[in-house]
Amino acid sequence: MDDKAFRPSMDVHRDEKAITITADLPGIKEDDIKIVVKDGQLKISGKREEHTEKKNEDGSSFYTERRFGSFQRSFQLPEGTTTDGINAALKDGVLQVSIPVPASTEVVNEHQIPVSKL
Repeated sequence: MDDKAFRPSMDVHRDEKAITITADLPGIKEDDIKIVVKDGQLKISGKREEHTEKKNEDGSSFYTERRFGSFQRSFQLPEGTTTDGINAALKDGVLQVSIPVPASTEVVNEHQIPVSKL
């Protein structure tokens, strides 16, 4: 894996009611995040674009630690998960996706989850 690739940190928590995925996405707008459920997986993808900064005379940066680019993460959903009740919200650079724990065995088809601003 490229050490300079943008790979946001994500946590997954499950209790008796829901699976919650929390992702640190600083500097990413809700329009730049896509969440899709397809073939039993929840896929979170997005991008953080590099902003123009003051650079040295030769066009190079003096020092850069921030990472930019596209990312995609996939999470296997439990059998029987449906798209009903899946919610996603972005607040202060933290994305939270809540997935109700399945009560049935209905097959999941492709469905995009909208991201709202809190």
